[in-house]
Amino acid sequence: MGKYGLNLKDDEKRKSGKESMSCEYLREDTVELKQGNDHPRAKLSLPLHSPHHLKNLPFTLHTPAKSLYSNLNKKQTNSPSQLDLLFNNHIQLQNNNNIHSNTIKQMEERLLAKNTMLLSDLSRSLDQLNLLEKEIQDDLKKKQQEAKRIQDEKQAKEQEELRQAKLKLEEQTRLKKEEEDQKAKSIEEEKKRQEQLQKSAEQKLNTPVPILPGEASEKNAQDQSKIITVGPSASTNPVNGNTSSGPSPRLVSPSAWDVAFHHLEKVNHIKKVIKPESLKDNAIQNKLFKDRMVINRTIGQLTPIFQNILVLLKKLGNTLKDVKDNHPNLYELVLYMLAKKVVKQAETEVSVRKETAFPLAVLCVVTANKHQPFIDILLGRMMFKCSYIIPCYQKKLPTETVPEYQSRLGYKMTNGTFETELQYNERMCGIVSLYAAIIQTKVPNIPNPFGIQHAWTWLARILNMKPRKLTPQLIYTFLEITGNALINEYRHQAKKMILVIKDQFIPTIPAAAISSTTRLQSFLEETVIKNGTIPICSGSDFAK
Repeated sequence: MGKYGLNLKDDEKRKSGKESMSCEYLREDTVELKQGNDHPRAKLSLPLHSPHHLKNLPFTLHTPAKSLYSNLNKKQTNSPSQLDLLFNNHIQLQNNNNIHSNTIKQMEERLLAKNTMLLSDLSRSLDQLNLLEKEIQDDLKKKQQEAKRIQDEKQAKEQEELRQAKLKLEEQTRLKKEEEDQKAKSIEEEKKRQEQLQKSAEQKLNTPVPILPGEASEKNAQDQSKIITVGPSASTNPVNGNTSSGPSPRLVSPSAWDVAFHHLEKVNHIKKVIKPESLKDNAIQNKLFKDRMVINRTIGQLTPIFQNILVLLKKLGNTLKDVKDNHPNLYELVLYMLAKKVVKQAETEVSVRKETAFPLAVLCVVTANKHQPFIDILLGRMMFKCSYIIPCYQKKLPTETVPEYQSRLGYKMTNGTFETELQYNERMCGIVSLYAAIIQTKVPNIPNPFGIQHAWTWLARILNMKPRKLTPQLIYTFLEITGNALINEYRHQAKKMILVIKDQFIPTIPAAAISSTTRLQSFLEETVIKNGTIPICSGSDFAK
């Protein structure tokens, strides 16, 4: 096999020139082309066809190779298509290789671009993660600092609360001790007073209760030991505040008037002296307005629930204590405002529903126990609005007109017209109901400064006066509320008094009061006469 020099014309090398190749004869129908330095650049099996196929070769054969190929072609004239197939396959392979190369190159470029993008995204994500981690750390640090601050504040607050609780406990212990000492002292004094009253009551009941004989005795009232006429000329009426130019007779016992005069003078002093002086200062007016709001709210929220009353009393007590400690000049004025509101409630609410008197009575007893001037001011206000609390009757003067007499009795005027007698009687009975409820009220662990002994006193005084048209209604109201406590306290003596009312007093009541007289007589017969006692008034036992 001989060697022939060839110049290979490659597609990629056409611009740079031709390369020297060698050709070896492999077999009869093929030749192998090699590079001159024996390293294969391209190996190609060529069909030995006719020489015109040499035009389609990608390389140039030198003359020896052409001669060889021509000779071989002459010998292989029977296979004219092999060279064409060879070239076509080669060209297709070259195209495929180029396509594959371009595809691979594009895929590599895309992959590189994608990897670059992923790396960029990853870098951004890492930056965001680092930033987020830093924010989380900062937030965690802030939360730790806030938690520490809150913990410190909580500890400081707990320490302060502990200190305050300790101080409060010490103060409560001190106050409790003082209160216990005061209660023990009050109980001892009350016990002595009750013993004295019991002895006095027994002495009184040893003789019949005197009953006034009739109208003629009123003309000589000043000669009576039990009834006097009180009324200085051209002076202010201490009962209702009206001024008259002539005598203003009031039928009242001397002992009752002495007590009433003390209470009424106290109320008049507050109205005429303390109140005008206090209202000159705007700051004091604002203070009084706030205290009045507390009083109105307390009275308005009273219910027959003992715990609820205690809560309201605590708030009211704080207000009164503040006034007493910080504004002593306003202390009696604020107590007067409270008494005024209580009596007004009796006129409006108690006169309609008698059971509403008992929560008011609890409030009055507790307040009077802690604020001693209150009971005097309250009694003065009640006597000012209702002279039957003393008890005291007003006699019509010959020179008085009916409106003047009604004004002195305490009739209310609305739009120039006085209220009716029925309305007036209901208001008076409402105030008497409150008075009776206070007398019979018992609050656990709190002594009543105006106890049941005053029920005996009031009944004895009113029975020693000539009855009026309103008298049986007043006595019925009073006994309905205090009767049970009165009989439990005085037992046989109280029953004797009831018999005196039934047998001696009722027959002297004016015929104009037939309705209320019949009601009183039936009440006594169905209770004391029949059963030996008077039942507890409905709504009065909620505080027990």
